[in-house]
Amino acid sequence: MRHGHHVLSGVDPWLIGAVVLALVCVAGIIVWFVHRRTAASGGLTPAERKNLPFPQCEVLSMLRQHGGPMMQSEIADAIPVDLDDLAETLKGMEAEGLIQRKWESRTNTYLVSTMAWTVNDDQSSGASTSVGET
Repeated sequence: MRHGHHVLSGVDPWLIGAVVLALVCVAGIIVWFVHRRTAASGGLTPAERKNLPFPQCEVLSMLRQHGGPMMQSEIADAIPVDLDDLAETLKGMEAEGLIQRKWESRTNTYLVSTMAWTVNDDQSSGASTSVGET
């Protein structure tokens, strides 16, 4: 007869380890699925993807993923849209509060950032996500 002070005296230690390992694996799979869904969204929330028109989704996704300055012509090359249409899309996004634009006279372009970041006077920090408009 086994007399001990263990609550789980009838359970082998390897079985407890196997259960803990299984729980860790399940938690890891859940985190992976959540990350995969977020990455597959291009950095957009489900509400943004559902409610924003296609050009705005594409521009906002590019702004969030690029991580640095980008000329408007580069966006126009990646998205099949006319430069004038893209400029109107950016103006509309600014009016809706999705992005900020700031004129940079030294480069003769607009610096455009998502509202999660701000357009800094000096871009040396690298913290803002920007798109230049030509």
